[in-house]
Amino acid sequence: MTLEELEQRKRKLLDELNKIVDDPQKELELAGQIEVYEALIEKKIKTGDPSFFSDDTPDNPDESLPEQVETEIEPDAQSVTEESSQDEAKAEELPDAEEPSETDTDADTDADADTETDEDSPAEEYTEEIPVEEHAEETPAVIEEQPEYKIIDPEIGDEVLFGTDIRGEKLRWKVLDIQDQKILVISSYKLCNRPYHNKCEDITWKDCSLREWLNNDFYNDRFSQSERSKIIPCNIINEDNPSFNTPGCDRTTDNVFLLSIDEAKEFFSDDKARDINSRWWLRSPGCKSCFAACVGWGLYGYTGVIDAEGVRVDWFDINGSLGVRPVMWIKTDEQ
Repeated sequence: MTLEELEQRKRKLLDELNKIVDDPQKELELAGQIEVYEALIEKKIKTGDPSFFSDDTPDNPDESLPEQVETEIEPDAQSVTEESSQDEAKAEELPDAEEPSETDTDADTDADADTETDEDSPAEEYTEEIPVEEHAEETPAVIEEQPEYKIIDPEIGDEVLFGTDIRGEKLRWKVLDIQDQKILVISSYKLCNRPYHNKCEDITWKDCSLREWLNNDFYNDRFSQSERSKIIPCNIINEDNPSFNTPGCDRTTDNVFLLSIDEAKEFFSDDKARDINSRWWLRSPGCKSCFAACVGWGLYGYTGVIDAEGVRVDWFDINGSLGVRPVMWIKTDEQ
């Protein structure tokens, strides 16, 4: 198998991975396959030995790998059907990011003008904007009304059903806080991969493209009219980064939002509680104004570690963007 053929198969798997929505098991399987191809490509380049790849090289290198272990928090896992020749290899995506809530402190509005980026993806190499739509789940124009799911007397840590995914199945949410007849919920798993903002520039939560998408497309496409009537608009405090003092922004009013750094610490007991085997965005700024904080990898393999330094707001590479775990306050139902 030539180097070009390996690269083609890898790219095809990456395209397939980036199209997956709400299927964590398939994401893990494809990630593993991509990893195998990357290893084969690296060895091919190092050895320069054409005999290393023979006609016996399997179309699916993962056939020789140990079976993936299912994670407890992944919803509705499905097995992947093996297709012929240039398809299928297992892939693991990088970890992702954070959760939102109501708070009561003011934040600065000045954005840091420093546009320098990290060594992994320097700003000088950024050449074009990547439209948000390329990374978003494709959503139907209209959601059919379904029998209403009642949320009655939930407790913190419970999982509730609210909203609908593109397959017509109920979205799952974890209860973070309870106040009177309302609850703060965060999606139990990442709902999609998207950049925080669609280009590399100094930006805050107030003006980022992810906030716009959450409060428009996601809000309108994922919830029925009766469900939207239960979502409570919140006056959100957007504080400075507590480690790097990167300026936050003015308060915002949001139906759907992300957790801040402080909220991610407050509503989860430890790193393991935040772990969903994927990185996910927080709404707080990162180490500079063109970075956003996230929840990511730690020393022991968990993806629940709060990364105050964060990553570039337009982050998108062969492994995709970071995941999105929306947060909302919603009304509960009377018994």
